[in-house]
Amino acid sequence: IRLHARNDQDRETLRKVFGCVRWTYNKCVHHLRETKKPAPLKELRALFVKEGSEAVEKNPWLNEVGFDIRDDALKEFRTSLKGNFTKLKNKDLASFQMNYRSKKRQKSETFYLRKRWITQTKNTIVLKLPNMSKIVLWSGKTGWRSPILMDCKFQRTWTGEYYLCIPYAYGVDS
Repeated sequence: IRLHARNDQDRETLRKVFGCVRWTYNKCVHHLRETKKPAPLKELRALFVKEGSEAVEKNPWLNEVGFDIRDDALKEFRTSLKGNFTKLKNKDLASFQMNYRSKKRQKSETFYLRKRWITQTKNTIVLKLPNMSKIVLWSGKTGWRSPILMDCKFQRTWTGEYYLCIPYAYGVDS
């Protein structure tokens, strides 16, 4: 679903979230390159996500974005890492190196939206991210087709367009 940021404050909030997700992912890549071995999720959380960690103390702007969003960036890194190790094991790759995410080089970037952050009324869909102000994602004269039943993904393309990616629930009765 194509979304339009309503004002500069909403655009700034989304820019911060995408920047924080990219920063967290890149810190995990840097840690992997420095240590030459994958770190457990618990260790990465202690280094880059938890309040009071050295990285968060040096970058207080990270606290503006909730823990869950930063934690999902870690999980996305781990998923990418596991996928590459699987490809290496299956001999689909000769070797690999995890790359940093670049705002300029990326076709699109995403972050997970928890269902609990989305409020639906008859004519609006509002996003309330942890530690941030509310963002109206959609509003219209006609009602929204169906309720959002599960977690979604929020995507920004390289052209600056926003999309809400809602998985279709097969076999779920309305």
